[in-house]
Amino acid sequence: MGENPDLPAVASDHSVIARIKSEIDISDRARIVTFGDRAQRAVVDFADRILSQTTRTAIAGLDAHIAAGKAFADEFRTGKLAALEADSKAPSPGSDGLIAAQTYQDAVQALDRLEKRLFYLQQARQIGIQQLPRIRIVQSGDETLIENLQATTELTIPVWKQKMILLLKSSLDDDLGPQDPQANPADAVSRRSA
Repeated sequence: MGENPDLPAVASDHSVIARIKSEIDISDRARIVTFGDRAQRAVVDFADRILSQTTRTAIAGLDAHIAAGKAFADEFRTGKLAALEADSKAPSPGSDGLIAAQTYQDAVQALDRLEKRLFYLQQARQIGIQQLPRIRIVQSGDETLIENLQATTELTIPVWKQKMILLLKSSLDDDLGPQDPQANPADAVSRRSA
């Protein structure tokens, strides 16, 4: 399994490990089933906070790019583009007029591409914001699924174990055949009272 160089190394505190290890009781089924749940919830909460911070940072960065692009487009339109338009419309001898007209058209097309890109960035921002609740719903659904699986495991395994014990006992009783009533006094008492 490769290590991700972008992630910081995390070292566990040995005293915490020793404390958790001392709390493990293998004979307590409920504690075994729920072992690590609190830590797992803490990791999920931490991931939610990171996602929230990352999302805010990403959206803020996207907003900054959109604002900068709009400001540049407005300044370019009123400044340099207006000057290029004036140069292209001014009478000039020879090929200078054609070059000025072509330069103006290139600038208009570049500004149009920039404005389309700004529009796409605005759409990406809106889609990103709209997707956040869906991500949370999926995460919530995953938690519900995990809880259902845990509940099923907690209920099914003990019942299965109990049925296996009864089947094994029944199988052993069949293998041993009829037994002497004196061998089990409780059975003898129940048979006499019947």
